[in-house]
Amino acid sequence: MDFPTLEEINKELAHRSFAEFIKQAWPYVEPTVELKWNWHIEAIAEHLEAVHRGDIKRLIINIPFRCSKSTLVSVLWPAWIWLKTPSKKMITASYDESLALRDAWAMRSLISSEWYLNLTDGEFKLADDQSQKRFFATSSGGYRLARGITSGATGHTAELLIADDPMNAKKVTSTVERTTAIDSFKNQFMTRLSPPGQGAVVIVMQRLHHEDLSGVYMEDPTWDKLIIPMMWEGTDRSNTKLGWKDPRKEPGELMFPEYFPQEAIDGYRINGGQFIASQLQQHPVAADGSIIKYDWIRTYKNLPNVLRWSWSFDTAFKTGDKNDYSVGTLWAECEDGYYLVDLVRKKLEYTALKHLIKSCYDNQPSSEVIIEDKGSGMSLTQDLKRFSNLPVIPVIPGRDMPGKKEERLEIVAGLFESGKVKIPEDAPWKLDFEREITEFGFQKHDDIVDSTTQYLSRALARRRNMRFTII
Repeated sequence: MDFPTLEEINKELAHRSFAEFIKQAWPYVEPTVELKWNWHIEAIAEHLEAVHRGDIKRLIINIPFRCSKSTLVSVLWPAWIWLKTPSKKMITASYDESLALRDAWAMRSLISSEWYLNLTDGEFKLADDQSQKRFFATSSGGYRLARGITSGATGHTAELLIADDPMNAKKVTSTVERTTAIDSFKNQFMTRLSPPGQGAVVIVMQRLHHEDLSGVYMEDPTWDKLIIPMMWEGTDRSNTKLGWKDPRKEPGELMFPEYFPQEAIDGYRINGGQFIASQLQQHPVAADGSIIKYDWIRTYKNLPNVLRWSWSFDTAFKTGDKNDYSVGTLWAECEDGYYLVDLVRKKLEYTALKHLIKSCYDNQPSSEVIIEDKGSGMSLTQDLKRFSNLPVIPVIPGRDMPGKKEERLEIVAGLFESGKVKIPEDAPWKLDFEREITEFGFQKHDDIVDSTTQYLSRALARRRNMRFTII
């Protein structure tokens, strides 16, 4: 019995698995860069295989820069597709045609290599009369056309469209530039699918703006979304037919620490919170829409002498997926400012919430337990005042603090900007706090904001020896 050689085994594996193809092809496209394998590569490969099978028709991949997305999606994947289906027609586009040409030419070099031709047993061949830099074809009728996203592709149709970095990061703040790119994608690029409305489309990019191309389709259920933030936030925003889940467990856990360590990420913080939220975390907000800026948030290692302890609770009594959380924040008022010490965030029914508040107070007694005396909090404050010794302070929007949430945040914004508000540098909920505070108005939940402004409004008024009166 003859056993297959190692070369035969590798050839078979490369045909079967795109992930295996990546490992074998990498030295031919990145000869000076060592391939560092990571789970995000596996996830991308798995989803692109599903697109090729026809299981996924529309796919968005949002992932930080410098994670090999273009090499994987625009160079290696089209080459693997032609290994299996050399008759496949594809059009690829980037915001700048030179980028699309760069990746197309890298693919062409790979499929012309001895290694690749050996995988096909010499059966694969480029058409001699259709081998240009922008356009090249196979002898089986397949072709690849590379264009700029606004250049159009009149006269060509394809079964696969790939939009890789379809928007320019330097111009994305311009409404005209965004609109032009999005209209070109919808009205020119998407019309190239053949048969019309069928075929497959892949968008791969890091988020740049809350109204970028990915944002246009983010709520569209016909698009599968593979979203991989640099730092794990505790919530999986991916939604694909494969049921893929981010493998990370701890908030703050990095995507690729061996290649992209914490020091590298910290170096980008100088670019501001909008940059971090969009290009690293894949969750942009309007640059001029957030009241609290990311670089206003200060951290601390050790708590100084505490003058006063305070608990502040924003309450909700329902536990459904669409309902708000109940949030409790523990604050230490010190000589130099206000230190957030602990944060609890849960969805609880009334009885469990009442027990939670009592437990929080027992673990750290405070001078006050602040609860909004409105809606769900009204019965809670009454019960706690009647049946416990907790120093409950009911606060009423419009009397004890502004009625509108944005007004409350604007009033205390100066405390953040001046560095008076500090949070623990290693708290497990640090990312949740930073994100909700800096992305207020663009987040589904604002319970952390409510608990925070409720306390800070009262603390600020106490220091000024005044009360808010908003009618």
